[in-house]
Amino acid sequence: MPIPKTKIIEKETSKDKAYRQIRDWIIDGTLEPNEKLAETSLAQAVGISRTPVREALLKLNEVGFVILATGKMTRVAPLDASETANLFLTMSSLEGIAAAQAVGQLKAADLDRLTKRQAAYEKAVTGGHWQQIFKADRAFHEVILQVADNPYVTQFSNQLYGHILRVETHYLAQQSGQLVLDDRHHDVLTAMKNGVALDAKAAIESDWLAVMAQVQSVATTVSE
Repeated sequence: MPIPKTKIIEKETSKDKAYRQIRDWIIDGTLEPNEKLAETSLAQAVGISRTPVREALLKLNEVGFVILATGKMTRVAPLDASETANLFLTMSSLEGIAAAQAVGQLKAADLDRLTKRQAAYEKAVTGGHWQQIFKADRAFHEVILQVADNPYVTQFSNQLYGHILRVETHYLAQQSGQLVLDDRHHDVLTAMKNGVALDAKAAIESDWLAVMAQVQSVATTVSE
C-alpha cells in the first residue's frame, strides 16, 4: 500500500481541549483547591458540550488534578503541602537520570541550546514575571530531557511537572516580591560542558531540591 504523501494533521479533540483548559485553570489557580466543578459551567466556559468535559474530568481524576466520588460533587484536588517532598524528590531523581544520560550524548548544538535557554531564563528572572520564569525554567530542563532521549523519564517528568507547576504557582508566585531566585542552572551547564555525568546528575538534583526547600519554607509561613 502506497504511503500517503499528504501529512495528516491531527486536530485537537473537544475532550483534549477541555482537558488542557481545565488543567491549565487548576494549575494557574483560576480553579482553586477544593473548588466545586459543575460540568455545565465548565462546558460553557470552554465552549463545548458536556460530554467531552465529563471525559476530561475523568482523565484529570486519573492524574490527580480533580477528585471524583460517587454521589458527590466533583472538586479540584486539594493542595497538600505535606506531599511537596514526594513531588520534588521524585522529580529530582528522574531528571538526575536524564542529566547523567544526556552527558554522554551531548553535542555542540545541544550545549548552544542550553546556553540560549539559560540566557532566556536569566532575562525572565530579571523581568520578575513568574509565569515567564516558570516557562523559561522548564524550557531549560526540556533540552536535557530531549538530549537524554529516555521516553520513560520524559513521560513521568512531564506528568509530574504539571503538579509541581501548580505548587510553584500557588506558593512562590504569591510571594514573588519576597523571594530571591538563586540561579543553579550554571552548575548544570558547567557539569554538562565538563562531561561529568555524576556532576550533572548532582547539579540537577540540587536544583530541584533547592526549589523544594523554598516551597516548603513559604508553605510553612502561609500556614502560620
